[in-house]
Amino acid sequence: MQVVVCNQVGSLDQLVVEERPSPDLYPTCVRIAVTACGVNYVDALFVQGKYQIKPPTPFTPGMEVVGRVTEVASDVAGIKIGDRVFANIGLGGYVSEAVVAASRVVVLPESLTDGQAATFMQSYLTGWFALVERARVETGKWLLVLGGGGGVGLAAVDLGHALGLRVIAVASTDEKRALATQIKGAQDPEISQMKSLLTTWSKPMEMGSMDHSSMMDGMLSLEDMDSLGQLKGAEFDKAWAKGMIGHHEGAIKMANDVLAKGKNSEILALAQAVVSGQTAEIETLKPLAG
Repeated sequence: MQVVVCNQVGSLDQLVVEERPSPDLYPTCVRIAVTACGVNYVDALFVQGKYQIKPPTPFTPGMEVVGRVTEVASDVAGIKIGDRVFANIGLGGYVSEAVVAASRVVVLPESLTDGQAATFMQSYLTGWFALVERARVETGKWLLVLGGGGGVGLAAVDLGHALGLRVIAVASTDEKRALATQIKGAQDPEISQMKSLLTTWSKPMEMGSMDHSSMMDGMLSLEDMDSLGQLKGAEFDKAWAKGMIGHHEGAIKMANDVLAKGKNSEILALAQAVVSGQTAEIETLKPLAG
């Protein structure tokens, strides 16, 4: 089978395609002939060594795959050969063939193409969590999506419409804006309207010297980012940091469970990398959490 390999962290140009033997099929698993893989920002961070989790090299990036099931372990029920499925595999998705735990596999509806399904988890679930769990949006409200031409941005536009919101999509080029407005419900914004909205929101938020016009194009300078940071306030920072610490502690717990029960050397090395990376993140957040 073909595998994309990162032999050393750094430039994406250093990735290579190698031929490797097909993996064995283990109990509780299925074999998938991969037809599509999600290509996400976080995948690039893994390769560049910029993500908080740093897997040992060599490794294969790729978190989400779509394909047809070609083999099923004898103890697996509910999935059969020929099923078109999505699988969240964490790392190792840039392959032509994958062996995945059946518990990570979802049979796909025909309404989703392979490409749409392969981008579902990272983009759509990120957008869903932000809008439903964090923002707790209400039908009929306005939704402004900055960076509306990217993966999560396009998903947010689509989700916003599905949730009954009045969606404004903002992006940095005509091409990206056109892509966003192809999604039903998105509106091609007037700059004057956008300035009015952001100016209204900025008053209680004390946005300081932020250049609203740069936000219209979905492009923030470093100075804008510094100004945006002023929106949070000490109490928001503290609550956010505590929440993130809880998130990292949960990841450490799961990784420690793997270390206690796992046997595969590559999986154990990855679990140890998770523990080290998440622990380091917690240490950086502690001063902010108070």
